Amino acid sequence: MKVSKVRELLKHYNPDDEIIIEWWDAENFELVDENGCDVPLVPREVWNAYAATHETRDYVVEQVHDDIRWGLQDYFWELLKEVK
Repeated sequence: MKVSKVRELLKHYNPDDEIIIEWWDAENFELVDENGCDVPLVPREVWNAYAATHETRDYVVEQVHDDIRWGLQDYFWELLKEVK
């Protein structure tokens, strides 16, 4: 979902209401190198292509995590091939 869509949805809430948001973005898939710098595992264009087709459903957190992990599985397999 685009950030602009999230902003549109959130404006309908009372600013004093409490809500729970499960937030995922490409930065959830980073490593830290020996210098302490973040190294992205998923390029932004790969993430954007996947996120644009991801459908939100009423799943528990573990199922959402599985959806995202399996949705990006092909990319991770390609990464592993390059390392070998």
